[in-house]
Amino acid sequence: MAIALPFTTAQFQNEIVVSGMFHGGVAVPGGPILRSQAGNALAAGDQNLHFSLTDQTVVSYAPGGVHAPTGGSTVRFLPDSGINRAVFLPFNANNIASAIVPAGVDYFFTDNLSGCAIFIDLMPGGDLLVHHANAMSSCPNMAAILANPAISKADSIGFAGAMNNMSQQHTAAMADRAVGLGGPVIPQAHLHRTTYMQCIDDEVARKEAQGRTEVDHLAAGTNVVGFRVGGQWEFWWQTWAIMKYKRPLMAPKGWFGHRRESGGLGAAKLLDAQCFWRQ
Repeated sequence: MAIALPFTTAQFQNEIVVSGMFHGGVAVPGGPILRSQAGNALAAGDQNLHFSLTDQTVVSYAPGGVHAPTGGSTVRFLPDSGINRAVFLPFNANNIASAIVPAGVDYFFTDNLSGCAIFIDLMPGGDLLVHHANAMSSCPNMAAILANPAISKADSIGFAGAMNNMSQQHTAAMADRAVGLGGPVIPQAHLHRTTYMQCIDDEVARKEAQGRTEVDHLAAGTNVVGFRVGGQWEFWWQTWAIMKYKRPLMAPKGWFGHRRESGGLGAAKLLDAQCFWRQ
């Protein structure tokens, strides 16, 4: 399975599409690189620092292979060829990364989210500035989640500290950018796990209402893509999950075409896709 070009919001609403990596190779200079405001690369132990996409900010996107965990599609990124142009923003764990989306580019991609936050700002010249924030070190660890699975819910207070941390990262990053641009950066939108993970909680509740027991998700992920449609930007998220549960013998089957027996593992399902900001 591969995405069709040009990529559309309709595809993103109906098919799992996961950002891959830059495929320019080590011999190709200027791949997407995040650097601090002082021009430094990420160092061990760096946290709550702002890294900007400064090298090869514009790439070309192309169909990739099959995303093995889900059966969906991947997108690969290549040196800018002048067509199918996009900004691909990687992220640095426990820091915030930003990229300017310049005129003449109609797509934005970023790495997969599993608790991160996205912030969209407007720069003085009218270009978009998009941030990918991460605060993994402030999140509950796996032992805490296994001991109390409710911690992983979208509205869990356990992640409040991480969300506050990422908001503070964004405030600091806006100040950094304002100095470099010589003018204020105006916040437009944000996306936190409270929004994009709610559909997982809703799916668990739906399966429990059908009589399933031990309902849980074994894997999940969220993808964010920006599309310039008719000259205006639209930013969308989609969330997928692989569910596991026990189905009583007499209970009706759900998700036609993805049969799961008691204790079995189902195929990945695209749970929801929503536009969270339009310019």
